[in-house]
Amino acid sequence: MKARMSELEEQIDQHSKNRTLNSIDAIKLLDEYYEGLLYLMRTLNDLEPNVELKADNIQIGPLNFIERIKYIEQRKHHFMGYQQMKTMLVEINKLIAIKSIKKKR
Repeated sequence: MKARMSELEEQIDQHSKNRTLNSIDAIKLLDEYYEGLLYLMRTLNDLEPNVELKADNIQIGPLNFIERIKYIEQRKHHFMGYQQMKTMLVEINKLIAIKSIKKKR
């Protein structure tokens, strides 16, 4: 999943650079990136793939996750929404790494 998210990020960054985030191709990539972000959050919290992410079923997550997801959902296909997704992905990856280290102990 990490490799796919990196691929998506490279492609979306190119669309961002070209100012074509509103193109059909970029929208598909942004949607996949968003779904990947949600998948990683579910994985982090040991949730089933179809479970809706709510405040009461998220034990581990970035600060203000629910508020940030609402912001992203409103601006998913815009530059600032994408930037928020990128920032959140870094935070989620750090939390996954911490969880992995703690499991090994």
